[in-house]
Amino acid sequence: MRFILAYLFVIVPLLGFSQSLKDIRISIVIEDQTLEQALIQIGEVAQVNFSYDSKLIQFDKKVTYTAENTSIEEILDKIINDPTIDYLFINRQVILKKASPEQQEIRIQKRKIEEQKIKKAKKERVEKRRKAENKRAEKIKEQLAKKNAELAAADSSNLSKLEQKPDTIASTSLVVSTINDDSLKVNKWNFDIVYSPLFIKDKYTSNGGLKSTINLINQNEKAILSHAISFRFGRSFNKVKVETGLTYSSTYKQGDYNLTIPLTDTVESYDITDKGVYSDPFVKNSGYYILSLKDTTWFTNYDSTWIPKLDTTVVTDYQTTDTVINNNDKIRVDHIMIPLLISYRFGQIGKNKWAVAPKLGVIAAFTISRSGRTLNNEGNAFVQTNEIPFTKVLLIGYSGLNISYGLSDNTAIFAEVFYTQSINNVYKPEYGLSRSISSFGSTIGLRYNF
Repeated sequence: MRFILAYLFVIVPLLGFSQSLKDIRISIVIEDQTLEQALIQIGEVAQVNFSYDSKLIQFDKKVTYTAENTSIEEILDKIINDPTIDYLFINRQVILKKASPEQQEIRIQKRKIEEQKIKKAKKERVEKRRKAENKRAEKIKEQLAKKNAELAAADSSNLSKLEQKPDTIASTSLVVSTINDDSLKVNKWNFDIVYSPLFIKDKYTSNGGLKSTINLINQNEKAILSHAISFRFGRSFNKVKVETGLTYSSTYKQGDYNLTIPLTDTVESYDITDKGVYSDPFVKNSGYYILSLKDTTWFTNYDSTWIPKLDTTVVTDYQTTDTVINNNDKIRVDHIMIPLLISYRFGQIGKNKWAVAPKLGVIAAFTISRSGRTLNNEGNAFVQTNEIPFTKVLLIGYSGLNISYGLSDNTAIFAEVFYTQSINNVYKPEYGLSRSISSFGSTIGLRYNF
């Protein structure tokens, strides 16, 4: 009996304290902390200790929460956000444990009720704002009707005075146009699908005396129709819109070469390291083969003479034949592009609405494939395009003008004319030939606003 009384004397006060602990209210700011760090901070402010099974809750997730004069239980509900977790308060211990099925159901229903309250409050705010705008519009309409009645009742002299001072009517019309402006109901996001036919134009420069190569390229390589397809996302801030997305483009040039390099007279000498006995020359293609013992390279000589001297040198004198360069090849370069564009809209969106938007921006272009042959930087042979050292990231300036027409409140078709200009060099500096590209073209596309 004494034991039971002693147990009651100890347990009952503890239970009473744990019951009152639920009512402890604190103010706290938690910024980008893990759940475990947040519990430690709450414990320090409320002077309680937390006990839990580390496998029960994801304690490494990040939490940001601000509370003012809020109960510990409500704070835990918000930051843990798990109806399967229950809280047991004993003395200054807060034990996080698995909730029973009944408790879980209660918490789930409680959460649903809170979400419904939030939705209802949001809907009420929107409805209140709508009613206020309607009331404001009605008031302005009444003022306009009253003003029109006054104008109709006034004599011609008064009407003349009003016509000389149209500020009142202009200001009232401005307010009405502001209410009717679609900026109050503009959709914030849009998604565009775009196809762009285009032509590119090259400009070559060099500080290494490669003007003849540049002239040959300009004369023999011509741009042909190229293509690009884009997927863009846009965010509107009233009239201003920022866009980005992904573009795949294939640009083409046609190279038609038919060049002849004239005869050249060449004299070369080779050092011989071994004065051995040479075999008799034999005739092949009207020329002789002479072996240089130093680098063991065979040389073909036409109409040549060679004179062995007493020293260690053999001199060859020969002429090369005309070299004919022919090439008829299509050059193709493929890019993946990421644009960053900004535009300003004039006009309205919605069904049967027109809008015009000038646009500026920059594009980062990544070369993914190259094919076809072109003239090398020395202008005497062909090289595969994929062997030329292209810049990894090509920056391109963009300017355009977009014209759109609304098919419905959420969809529109549009066309856009544009001009682009590369900012940095297409080739790496070590190639010795600088190339910049520009393009002009138009786009057609479909837009969805949401």
